[in-house]
Amino acid sequence: MWRNTVKYIIFERSGLEVPVIFGHLITHRDMYAGNLKPISAGFVTIFANEKEWDTITCSNEIVVSCWGESESMKLQSRKEIDAEIIKLYIKRTLNMDD
Repeated sequence: MWRNTVKYIIFERSGLEVPVIFGHLITHRDMYAGNLKPISAGFVTIFANEKEWDTITCSNEIVVSCWGESESMKLQSRKEIDAEIIKLYIKRTLNMDD
């Protein structure tokens, strides 16, 4: 099982909610792009089967958990809503659509 905890921000862009995921050494504020509207922010843990992840032939079994807040941006995580957006983004990026 592969697991990693990182930070995220959900931005609104042209009516779509787009996640940006980044490492813990960067503050949420540092990742802010002034032309995008930030909607939520926090921490995300992503779980996937290690063997399948390495070959990018993942089964559709990715588990995403969001929580917390960004103190630097004063935004809260929307937990399950953000987790679904991030999970869908990962699956589409890796061409894993159902």
